[in-house]
This record gives sequence, structure tokens and C-alpha cells, in this order.
Amino acid sequence: GSVDRTMRFWDLRRINQPTQVLFGHQYAIRRLKCSPHDEHVVGTVSYDMTSCIWNTAREDALVLKGEQHTEFVMGIDFSLFRPGQVATCSWDEHVCIFNIAGGPPPRIPPPPKRPSGGALPLR
Repeated sequence: GSVDRTMRFWDLRRINQPTQVLFGHQYAIRRLKCSPHDEHVVGTVSYDMTSCIWNTAREDALVLKGEQHTEFVMGIDFSLFRPGQVATCSWDEHVCIFNIAGGPPPRIPPPPKRPSGGALPLR
């Protein structure tokens, strides 16, 4: 993943040019993670508040695009114990756990509005 919004793959025996370039994010890719269960499945998260699941063996590599977060998505990981289960975390203070086979996760509702002045009342 890179700041130019692409994900590039190389064959280390021929590093002159990438073997595959994937486009799917509107802003820089923050993190990339490979599936521990399938060598062709990769997950990415971006500053565009989305997560993407890719299958590099397919012609149309983008499998799933999630728009579940309301702030920058900072992390992604695949479950070691449940194939297809993915977790994402974001600056919106939410962790979203979903299964790839179930489609994109629902959008997380925005946080409640703070009272004017920015401080929360003390109890």
C-alpha cells in the first residue's frame, strides 16, 4: 500500500516493474495485511475511511469494500482461528469485526453530540 492510493505487487525475481497494481482507495493506504489462510487474499485500510478486501488471483481483484467507519481507518487484521473473519479499527474509537462471506459490514453510527462548550457534565 502507498500514498499514491495503489497497492503494488512484485515478483522478486523481476523487480523492474510490478506484476499487479490495484486501485480502490481515494486516499493513501494506511495499512495492508495478508490473510493467514489464503495466499491471494489481502486487506487494506485507508485514510478515506474505507477497508478493502482483495483477491489477487481474480481479474476483478476487489472482493469487498467496507465503509463502516466514520473516521480514518488505522488497522486491519485477519483472525488466525476463523477463516474469513476480519477486524478493523479507526479513529472513530470503534472496532468492527465481520466475515468476508457476509458482505460489507454496516456503517457505525456517528457518536452522540457533545454539549456546547465541548465539556461533558460531571456527575
